[in-house]
Amino acid sequence: MDGSDRIAVYAGQFAIQTLTLAGIALAAFTLALIGLRG
Repeated sequence: MDGSDRIAVYAGQFAIQTLTLAGIALAAFTLALIGLRG
């Protein structure tokens, strides 16, 4: 595996982590809004 492949794998893992964190943040924000309104 050369450098470009390693960079692609690293970028893919970073994107997955970012999307996962964004999803968790969105879910928490939504639950907070529901809690405040309810």
